Amino acid sequence: MRYAIALTFSAALLTAGCNKTPPGGGTGNSGGSGNHPVGGASDTFDVKMPSSTIPTTIKQGTSEVVKLTLDRGRDFKDGVKLKIETPDKVKADYKETIAASDPPEVAVKLEVDKAAALGEHTIKVTATPDKGKATSGEFKIKVTAP
Repeated sequence: MRYAIALTFSAALLTAGCNKTPPGGGTGNSGGSGNHPVGGASDTFDVKMPSSTIPTTIKQGTSEVVKLTLDRGRDFKDGVKLKIETPDKVKADYKETIAASDPPEVAVKLEVDKAAALGEHTIKVTATPDKGKATSGEFKIKVTAP
């Protein structure tokens, strides 16, 4: 019984940090539907982001690097354009176009102005492939006093 409870608790902790977009792409070149049927379509992709439930903490007047990962299906060979929307007084510095040959991990430097509002804020990420449908998701940051 203790083992079952510990296993359930561990699984809950592991999934709490998992945050990814719904599938994008789905150009039809592999015969997949693009809707990630059971087992996943091989011509789609999604973006893994920081947790949507546990915000990344950044102090006013500082910056922090967060990682996004482009998770490509086996047959997804297109480039992807990223668009990151930030709240007022928060700037995102990142590579906007990810080529098919680029590594899947993208570093995003979030710079928080000294005058940024304190508290939790939402960062929205949209990934648009060269062909197929776009996908989007969001994660949170928490701005604190220095």
